[in-house]
Amino acid sequence: ILKSDTYPPYDPWFSGGYINYYYYGFLLLGVLVKWLGIVPSIAYNLIIPTVFSLIAMSAFSIGWSLLARNNWRENGSYIHKLPLISGIAAALGMAVLGNLGTARMIYQGFQRLGSPGDVIEGVGVITRFVWAGKGFIQTILGASLPYGLADWYWIPSRAISAPGEVEPITEFPFFTVLYGDPHAHLYAMPLALLGLGWAVSVVLGKVWATNYPDSLHRSIPRVIIGLLLGGLVYGSLRPTNTWDMPTYLAIGVVALG
Repeated sequence: ILKSDTYPPYDPWFSGGYINYYYYGFLLLGVLVKWLGIVPSIAYNLIIPTVFSLIAMSAFSIGWSLLARNNWRENGSYIHKLPLISGIAAALGMAVLGNLGTARMIYQGFQRLGSPGDVIEGVGVITRFVWAGKGFIQTILGASLPYGLADWYWIPSRAISAPGEVEPITEFPFFTVLYGDPHAHLYAMPLALLGLGWAVSVVLGKVWATNYPDSLHRSIPRVIIGLLLGGLVYGSLRPTNTWDMPTYLAIGVVALG
């Protein structure tokens, strides 16, 4: 993006090729790099944690908002801490935990430790459960799970097995940030979460309008601005990571309905 004089810009993963779509996330951050005059090699290492923090903060905001309604005393203190807990859980689940591939790795690792020959395919559920129990006991006694350090991140990024075919990519934010490999899907996540937050705000706004119908006429400008913002967010997903747009647009439409 930074060295492209014309559009579509150069493709950083395909030498000599061009990005015909999904480049808007790179463009947004590239504009900031240009404005601030940061050396690209340094900017790259600043962009990754910045996007990661945006993902975590956006997830926290959504988790908080879902439970924060009517949670304030007149002095500004919390009635209960559930919104805070919900926000932290959402941030950790989105930015740190990723998919459940790691949990499956642990379970299969226990099975491999407890199995007779480190082979766990072709056996029943009960046998697997027994092997997992034996493996768990072995780890308590000091044995290590049969994985290398890099396996803990790479294997969950290919969580869906496809024998004889190229495995589907199931990367998650922590994996992408850890390896410093920010593709379009990472840059789309803050926008996607903004779209989810917009949908949540629409639903909560409808509840508020139902409870306080007399103030509805004063909220018309907010509704108009909100609709324009929603259109901007969902529309920006198309050039950022094209196939995210239908999913999140559908969520927005359902929220409006």
